[in-house]
Amino acid sequence: MGNYQEKKMGRIKLICCDIDGTLVKDDKTLSETNKKAIRRVVNEIGIPFSIVSGRIYSAITPYYDELGFYNFTSCLNGSLLCDKDGKILKSITIKKEVVESILLIAREYNVDVALISEFDWYTEKREGFLYEEKRPIYRKDSIVAPLKSVLENRKINKVLILEKDPSILDRLISHLKREIKEEAIYYGPFFVEIMASGVNKGTAINDISLYTGIAKDEIMALGDDYNDKEMLEEVYYSVAMGNSPDSIKRCARFVTDSNSNDGVAKAIEKLLKYMECSYKYK
Repeated sequence: MGNYQEKKMGRIKLICCDIDGTLVKDDKTLSETNKKAIRRVVNEIGIPFSIVSGRIYSAITPYYDELGFYNFTSCLNGSLLCDKDGKILKSITIKKEVVESILLIAREYNVDVALISEFDWYTEKREGFLYEEKRPIYRKDSIVAPLKSVLENRKINKVLILEKDPSILDRLISHLKREIKEEAIYYGPFFVEIMASGVNKGTAINDISLYTGIAKDEIMALGDDYNDKEMLEEVYYSVAMGNSPDSIKRCARFVTDSNSNDGVAKAIEKLLKYMECSYKYK
């Protein structure tokens, strides 16, 4: 972890955590060590724990089930905020004409697309790379329908594109950047995600702070990837995973161990121990 002596640190009143590459191991399972640490900090110290993820809501709730509690949850890279009961508090959608442009570009490159509207995801078929990759993670079937008709009837929070061929994906991303410059585009190996302009995990932290009344300098956030950058920059207690790219580590005040080596539990232990909380890590 980093230099704790930068300033007198106050109490952490909320922990916000990414899932993939952070909370879970590479096989998407939640380690017993992480579960034990999180349950202790929630149940014994009374610090709530919220998940902030790019995932759809149905792909987040199984981890809350394992932990034994629910809390404020930000889904779809800041596009959807739900309370502990799953009630939607805020839903930010992409302009219809922008989604129409994305669908036209995607068709030009012959790539599979999913439209995500709040709790549901829509595809034109239940087969192919995109569906086969996302169905096990989303824990629910897509709704099969022509995407044009979906757009006529539903507001879209996020557009997801998956493509195995990196050369096709690179050209697609360049085309999207030229045509939809104002929208939030996040991409990595084999995928592109598009959200409304200005939406990211940093805005998610702002929303959670507003609804909970907890100041951002009282929030601890943990993340590992490029879509976690804004979240880490919004809070004082920013923690990058050991498996993060160097540029993300530089965005964080602290660096913990990797997601495969219980980095979340170790970060909780060290920060709370420094603040002389009653938390005991075993």
